[in-house]
Amino acid sequence: MNQGFRIALACASFAVVGQAAAQVTFYEGEDYKGKSFTTERAVPNFARHGFNDRASSVVVSGERWDRWEVCEDQRFRGQCVVLRPGRYSTLADMGLNNRITSVRAVDRRDRRDAMPQPAPPLPPQAPPPVASQIDFYEAEGFQGRSFSANQPVTDFRRNGFNDRASSAVVTGQRWEVCQNTAFNGPCTVLNPGQYPSLAALGLNDRISSVRALDRRGDEGGRPTPPPPPPAATPSVVLYENEGFQGRSFTATSEVEDFRRSGFNDRASSAVVSAGRWEACQDTRFGGNCVVLRPGQYPSLSALGMNDRISSLRAVGRDANVDERRYAPMPMVQRDYGRRNEERLFEAPITSVRAVVENSGQRCWVEPQQV
Repeated sequence: MNQGFRIALACASFAVVGQAAAQVTFYEGEDYKGKSFTTERAVPNFARHGFNDRASSVVVSGERWDRWEVCEDQRFRGQCVVLRPGRYSTLADMGLNNRITSVRAVDRRDRRDAMPQPAPPLPPQAPPPVASQIDFYEAEGFQGRSFSANQPVTDFRRNGFNDRASSAVVTGQRWEVCQNTAFNGPCTVLNPGQYPSLAALGLNDRISSVRALDRRGDEGGRPTPPPPPPAATPSVVLYENEGFQGRSFTATSEVEDFRRSGFNDRASSAVVSAGRWEACQDTRFGGNCVVLRPGQYPSLSALGMNDRISSLRAVGRDANVDERRYAPMPMVQRDYGRRNEERLFEAPITSVRAVVENSGQRCWVEPQQV
C-alpha cells in the first residue's frame, strides 16, 4: 500500500467517524421539553415518524463543521435554515416553530454558511434525560401508526386512537392502561420495557385511557406481569402462586424436566407472552398435556395443572393442534375495585357467584373450565 493511499484512507475514516457522531434532537416544547425525536440520518418526511410540524426546540450535536438543514416542506423544500452545533431553546425566532417537516446533514464542502441562522447561545451539551413516556402502535411488533403520551390521557377518542393499540413501549415510570375512559374498567400496570403484542395481556385494541404511576403509586392489588422479551420470540413465565405471585420461572425454549430447574410441580399461574406452549404433567412431555395460547392464566387449577407441570415446550407455528388439547381461552384479569358499574362483562361467563354484602348484591366472574 503506497503512502498516498494510506493517507487518503485515514482521512476517509476520520470523516466517517465525525459524521457518525453528528446528530440532531428535536423537542415538542420549547426549552427541550416534551416528546423528543433524534436522528443521525436524513429524514425526508417527519410524518412517517409521527413528528411532522411538532418541533419547537432543537439540540445539534457534533463537531463545529457538522451542520443540519431543517426545512418546512418534505424532501428538503420550502423555507430552510442551516443550524450549527448548539442548543436552540426556541424555533419561533426562525419562523420554524411547529413547521419542520424534513432535515438532512449538510456536506462539509457545501458553502451555505451565509444562510440566515442564529448563533447557538451555549456550547453543545448532552440532551436532557428522557422523561417517562409510553408509545402505542396500531399493529403488533411496533408497526403502523403510533401515539405517544407523557402525561395522563383520560379519553383516547379525543386523539383518534381509541381501542387501536396493539403493541407498546414503556420508558421511565410504570404506566396504568385501562379499557374504559377516565381510568375505569379493567386496568393493567405496565413496567418499563417493550410489549410487541398486547394480545398476550388481553389488551389488544382495548385501551381507552392511560396514566403514569409514581414510585408510590397504588396499583389497587392489580397483578403486574413482567414485560415480555424485546422481540416477539415464544416465551412463557410460570409463577409459584396464583395471581402471578411468588417465585417465577421464565422459559424461552423447551424444558424437558423441571426438576433440573428446581421448579417441578410448583407452577400455579402463568403468562404466555408469545407463541403456543404445551405444558405436561410428566417429564419429557409425557402424561396429561394442555396447550396454552398467549394470555394470562391467573390460576392453573381450572386446567387441572396446579402444581403439576413437569415439562414444557413451544408449539411450532405450522403445527396442527387438536382443539381439544387447548386450554380454555385465558381470561383478562379484572380490576373489580375500579370497574365501571354500568359496563357489561366482555369475557365469556363460565360461572357466577353472588355475595350479599350490606344489603346490596355484588357479582363477579371466576374463570373455570366448562
